[in-house]
Amino acid sequence: MLSNFSETAILTKIRAMYGQRLTSEDYTELLHKQTVGDVAAYLKNETHYRDVLGKVQENQIHRMWLEQLIQMEIYRQYQRILSFHKGSGDFYSYILRDIEIKILIQAIGLYYAGNEVSQAAVASLPTYLEKRLSFDLISLAKAGDFGEMLKVLSRTDYERILRPFLPQGGGRPDLMACENALKTFYFDDLFRRIDRNFRGTVKKDLYTIFLTHLELLNVTTVLRMKRFSHYAPKEIQGQLLPARSRLSGKLWRQMADAPGTEEVMRLLSSSSYSKYMDGKEFTYIEYTVNSIRYHLSRRFISFTTGAPTGFASFMVLSDIERENITNIIEGIRYGVSPEEIEKLLIR
Repeated sequence: MLSNFSETAILTKIRAMYGQRLTSEDYTELLHKQTVGDVAAYLKNETHYRDVLGKVQENQIHRMWLEQLIQMEIYRQYQRILSFHKGSGDFYSYILRDIEIKILIQAIGLYYAGNEVSQAAVASLPTYLEKRLSFDLISLAKAGDFGEMLKVLSRTDYERILRPFLPQGGGRPDLMACENALKTFYFDDLFRRIDRNFRGTVKKDLYTIFLTHLELLNVTTVLRMKRFSHYAPKEIQGQLLPARSRLSGKLWRQMADAPGTEEVMRLLSSSSYSKYMDGKEFTYIEYTVNSIRYHLSRRFISFTTGAPTGFASFMVLSDIERENITNIIEGIRYGVSPEEIEKLLIR
């Protein structure tokens, strides 16, 4: 457990940083920018991204590099919060585990598509984290196939988790199976960290935050498998992360059996998530998931007295802010109207 002084210092820092988040007025300004450079200039001159964008020549910046710098700011925020924590950081380092798994899923996706890790993919890697990760990023980028990737991951937990999916005699790795195994490991490890470090209200609130995340990942899996391909209910249930779920087994079976996405959403609307969905129309799966996590995290960051709860909520909200900016940048790049881009924003 943290000392009371550390708890207070971290929570105070978190709320101060949360107070610097992008406002509705900021998003309105960004929505009406004409180029990626215009977005970079506004973020650099008017928002908390000024430090990470300080040396950027906004009229020359590439979209991918700007998105990388936005992601870097989230890590900088993480580091600033940890500077107030004098302990081992056992719980707080779950962020690094999350980043590692996202990098590995990205790489496996390229192998699944039959591609090597491209220069563009290398450019998108968070090289500023190179010394903090459990594997070498540059070596990973040079790995030509899944087998070479496993060699890079030797002596890490990931090698043990992924080796069963190495195709015999070549071929593509099973992307869904790899992703399921990595995410299962992530949540098992995360809940062990919570159990090891916390009790009482803090433990309960952290379970709420991360069980919600896990459940919504499973809902996303159901919706995608219903929307994009024909899968039998047993196949859908086989792809769900093992969950300490608050939703009943009966409800999960009903969603897997549902004839389409509309019925899945109706079933979800009759669950404990109804208060986040009442009267709303959700066009995009990701919007639905992020909207629920956004409102839950805002409530926790406003009312919690526990620094770990505030931290977890802040990191969710920071990631949603990043996705908002990315949606704006992508919309501008493809000539989407401000009105259409705005429908993707969660604020």
